[in-house]
Amino acid sequence: MNPDSGNFIIPNNLQIDNTKKLKQIPQCDITFIETDYENRGIMSLEDNAMLMKLKKTLYEEIDIMLKRRKETFEGMLNRLNEAKKVLEIKNQAILEKDKELEVEDDKKVEEGNEVSIKKLKKIIIDEENMKKDRFILEGNCRSTGRACQILMKSKSFFNNRIFTKR
Repeated sequence: MNPDSGNFIIPNNLQIDNTKKLKQIPQCDITFIETDYENRGIMSLEDNAMLMKLKKTLYEEIDIMLKRRKETFEGMLNRLNEAKKVLEIKNQAILEKDKELEVEDDKKVEEGNEVSIKKLKKIIIDEENMKKDRFILEGNCRSTGRACQILMKSKSFFNNRIFTKR
């Protein structure tokens, strides 16, 4: 026949037998479901007692485990407190040493200040003396050169310059 007409003839070797297909599908095991359903029935008193015994042992094991953890945490806490005390003692010792060092440093600074004040006073006095000497020796004659220096170093000029009043 013509494929456009819509009526197809399928050859016998390509036809599928539905009965063979159903036989090939594995059937569900109903016995498993039935036994499972029977096991889900009401528990007997022995089963209930066994369950309670299991719960009790489970709670006892949990209680023992929690007590052990508590003991270990308490031990750790005690060790931490001991370490804290040791660190506090070390910190106090360090602070005392720091205070002693600060006192020593303050003493050194005060001594250094006194020495530096003495040196400054000496320098100030020396500078004042040098200014007077420079004023006396140099005067207004810097531009005249070597001849002026020789004249200023002579004793007669120096004495006249210092002791004369104008």
